[in-house]
Amino acid sequence: MAKYLTSKIIKSTRLALGITRKDLAEGICSEETLYHCESGQHEVTREIYEQLMQRMGRIGEKNYTFLSVGGIEAFELQEELEKELECRNISKAYLLLKELERTMPEEQWDINDRQFFITYHARIDMEIGKITEDQCLKKLKEALNLTMKDVDKINLDEWVFNYQEQMIILNMIEVYRRIGYDKEFIELLLKMIENIKNAEMPGWEEDYVFFTTCYLKLIDEDPERCEEVLKLAEEMLLLCKKIKISQVVSDLYDSILCSIKKAGEQGERKLELEMQALKRSYYLSIAAGDYSNKAMENIWMKQYKKKDFIV
Repeated sequence: MAKYLTSKIIKSTRLALGITRKDLAEGICSEETLYHCESGQHEVTREIYEQLMQRMGRIGEKNYTFLSVGGIEAFELQEELEKELECRNISKAYLLLKELERTMPEEQWDINDRQFFITYHARIDMEIGKITEDQCLKKLKEALNLTMKDVDKINLDEWVFNYQEQMIILNMIEVYRRIGYDKEFIELLLKMIENIKNAEMPGWEEDYVFFTTCYLKLIDEDPERCEEVLKLAEEMLLLCKKIKISQVVSDLYDSILCSIKKAGEQGERKLELEMQALKRSYYLSIAAGDYSNKAMENIWMKQYKKKDFIV
């Protein structure tokens, strides 16, 4: 996720929830101090920041990439789990999730740990046929509700999404792709993308790429939108290279490949376009410095066994 300023996180979360400065500040600091904190005129102490965020149902100094308990072993298992899912090795991911649960006793979980396990169980259980798409979507919304209570009442134009909430949204989109996309959800994504771009806060590019990728994954099977998908996906891949992120590179590749197929290209011409798109994404993922390139190697081996992939 983007690295937002502390002042931006406090103000945006308060506005999204419709809380007045007076109500948020009561018992923590003066209303004037809160105003100065939100405007960046006053350095926010860690204690005040955590109290403000906890009052709004958020955890202050939490790195949402990591789980709260289990130490280095849990961290390594989580990293491996995410890599296997990225590479579409569902059976291996399932075993890793079970191992992670053994490492992290449920009685020690905080709300974010619980959100993590609900999300990954829903995703994996759907992939192995244990639950239906509708059941998966229900569980993902349940997970999102843990940190976004009364989501229908939140002004999402102002909401600062944490890493885990972004992953839940991405998984929801995977389900929507199977059962048919929701027009209201698309309109919401487009509005958020526009707001992120216009705000141009420090680190805005990461969230811009992420939510644009979500939008592309919802529309990339629409034959009438192929040109839009290919153009936007190329722009996002170049932005990924510029800001050195790779978490969504393979998703962008999937959208490119899907649009190429929907565009009706046939035979060797279609194969050539697919291979060019995969190679381009592969090189960009290497430039971004993450593990998405391994997923693409796997895709290449499965789809083009008789074709050379010169790296």
